[in-house]
Amino acid sequence: MVKDKLINLISETLSIDKTLVFEDANLRSLCLLSNYLEGLDKVDKKKIKINKDSLKKNVFENVTYKGNYLFADISFLFERKENKSVIYKDLRGRDGFYNFEILEVLLILEIESKFDIQIPDEDWDNILTVDQALNSIEEAIK
Repeated sequence: MVKDKLINLISETLSIDKTLVFEDANLRSLCLLSNYLEGLDKVDKKKIKINKDSLKKNVFENVTYKGNYLFADISFLFERKENKSVIYKDLRGRDGFYNFEILEVLLILEIESKFDIQIPDEDWDNILTVDQALNSIEEAIK
């Protein structure tokens, strides 16, 4: 029951298909994928085949800076390894949260609100996967 509710919540909050929200899926990778897909139209999204094994990864590959922009190569998330990048700084080059980190915070707030729980920030830092989030929710509910 809790697991289904969590999967639905993550899927709705990040606007991604439920099949991508599985126990070993990394929450940060799901947020990163959601951020990328948000910039595509429906036709482009239909062409994309996502590599579910890559959603288990915990790190980015090939992060580069060009001028005021930071580019992260996220091609590892897709079956066809085309060069896909996400820009994380705004047009003025201001520092601040990356877009996917804003999604992470939003997701955490939604989880706490939906399950009526409070998990300390330092605990959230150690929650990397959907399964770890589920375990923390179940512990907090007890």
